[in-house]
Amino acid sequence: MTLADIERQLDLRARRLTRRPGNAKPEAKAVEAKPAAPATAPTPAAIRMLHFDNAAISAEQRRALLQRPIVETADIAARIEPIRQAVLTRGDAALIELTDRFDRVKLASPVVDLKDPNRPRPVLRPEVQAAIDQAMSNVRRFHEAQLPKEDLRIETMPGVECSRFVRPIERVGLYVPGGSAVRVVPTTRGR
Repeated sequence: MTLADIERQLDLRARRLTRRPGNAKPEAKAVEAKPAAPATAPTPAAIRMLHFDNAAISAEQRRALLQRPIVETADIAARIEPIRQAVLTRGDAALIELTDRFDRVKLASPVVDLKDPNRPRPVLRPEVQAAIDQAMSNVRRFHEAQLPKEDLRIETMPGVECSRFVRPIERVGLYVPGGSAVRVVPTTRGR
């Protein structure tokens, strides 16, 4: 399976929503949601959000739109494995290519050096900049309050000491799948 195959598959699935009841039990049959009002089709140059007018859709369509999606962890793992392998084998070149394919953003480098004094700064309206600054302040204040004051150390039995400590990390890469809080757990095969 190539990356182009994965992209085609993701594009097809993005146009079709499958939903399930919010009780998180997979035995319920999936209902396909169909937009009542003509939605703006995504163009190759831009990603567009689908819009639905609550007053213009049927009760069945409303129920289908409000249900949680059925997501199979194995399907997600199968879809992301070629992406993961591309990043492992080709590194930044793969990240640049994948960002172009999935986000339609052309990058020169996947890394933004926030300490670089020559990097271009976005020009924002003052009220937008103030809102971002306030949000950053709120998030920082909340999470700083959660930082432990000291490392946790406990002797669970004579001679066995367990500890918990917080250490910052320089860089991290994340894959955040869509759906309803989907979690992919890597498995080791053959062991």
